Amino acid sequence: MTAAETIKLTTLLALIVGLGGALSPVIFRKPIYRRLLLGVSLGGILYFTVFAKSPDVRAFNIMPLWSYAKWSVIEVRHEIMQNILLFLPYGSLLKANGFKRPILIAALTSLAVELIQYITALGLCELDDLINNTLGAALGVLVFTLGMKAAARLRKEKKSG
Repeated sequence: MTAAETIKLTTLLALIVGLGGALSPVIFRKPIYRRLLLGVSLGGILYFTVFAKSPDVRAFNIMPLWSYAKWSVIEVRHEIMQNILLFLPYGSLLKANGFKRPILIAALTSLAVELIQYITALGLCELDDLINNTLGAALGVLVFTLGMKAAARLRKEKKSG
């Protein structure tokens, strides 16, 4: 699979699951739907970060934010966006009570993925990936929070109007 195909598939998955995340206020009424979408999101994360890769070199990069210094390189920019998009729905679907817990769970999930990549030599274990994945999850939590507020406002307007 080429980099362009991977980006297209990742974006499509993020949009599909992200739509589910954006509809979380409705989905949360039936926990089975949220769990199903959470499983699809986690499956997509594992597919794109582990299973779709071939063994290569076992390496790690712990220099923080190095990829942002190379923003002008289109492949690097796509990788940053891919990592953010991949975890955005996951963060949205993890949203429960509070802001910190879902972000911590997403960061630990990302750390586990990076360690799996390092142990199996199925990708580069990078601190930037951990940062970007966690950023994506935080944006997902924000989407969920805004969705809940909008849903509450609509319910209030519907009752009063």
